[in-house]
Amino acid sequence: MGMKKEKFERIISGKRHFIYPEEERIKIVKELENGSISIKEVMQKYEIHQADTVLTWLKRYSAQYREKYMRVILPVSDRRLIAYKVETGALSLEVASTRYRVQQETIKKWIKLYTCTTITPDTMSRKEQPQQRSTSETKALQEQVKMLKLKVEGLETLIDIAEKELKIDIRKKPGTKQ
Repeated sequence: MGMKKEKFERIISGKRHFIYPEEERIKIVKELENGSISIKEVMQKYEIHQADTVLTWLKRYSAQYREKYMRVILPVSDRRLIAYKVETGALSLEVASTRYRVQQETIKKWIKLYTCTTITPDTMSRKEQPQQRSTSETKALQEQVKMLKLKVEGLETLIDIAEKELKIDIRKKPGTKQ
């Protein structure tokens, strides 16, 4: 004994607006899904003034629209899992992007954010062992270290002299607030 709801008219700011019952909205959304009518045509046919109204109906009543066009918000656990799968090679970036409806750049950010792979003995043995440096490289590096130490010592001496002569505290004192 359900009473059929009809659309009713409302005048807002001098414009006619129609309020459609839910059944009518669902029918309109089905027309859009079938591709038999465009959003502009729906607006003209049903005297709808704003496309946002039709888009709101699509979001509410069309699973197809939600699946294709709406943003997906995944919980952190799913983000970590996707990042882990891509990082370990279980899924390619492209496949993960299409399967989970997330942009590739977003997945790359998740990988950086959730650095997933842990170092196990298996992965340690597979990684390349650091190469032995030649003695000439080692000597060159040691010479650089000596030069840098000398430079630091010279700068510290310069600071000491400046503090004495100009009577200014240049170095930060321990325990002072920033």
